[in-house]
Amino acid sequence: MVNDPIRCTEISNILLNSFGHYIQPINYPTVAAGTERLRITPGPLHTEKMISELVLLSKKLFKKQNISTLKNQLKINYLGQYSGYNKKTFRSPLFSFKT
Repeated sequence: MVNDPIRCTEISNILLNSFGHYIQPINYPTVAAGTERLRITPGPLHTEKMISELVLLSKKLFKKQNISTLKNQLKINYLGQYSGYNKKTFRSPLFSFKT
């Protein structure tokens, strides 16, 4: 979560214009003000390498924008409540292909 509509849109624009990644910014009124986030939708043609590169790039942009990463947010928002979360297979801040 980015938690700021301006930075959310800015990161989305940087990812698209500088790196060719279309990552949707999700801002108010779709989500509550202060809970703005990026929507990442991987498809069947995305490789693990492509996703890993996006994760690294996103981490750099979040650090540059001084935004907490999902890994840090996990400590706050414990994702165990989501059905897809599994501690054994969770490798990256976003997701893993391992079963």
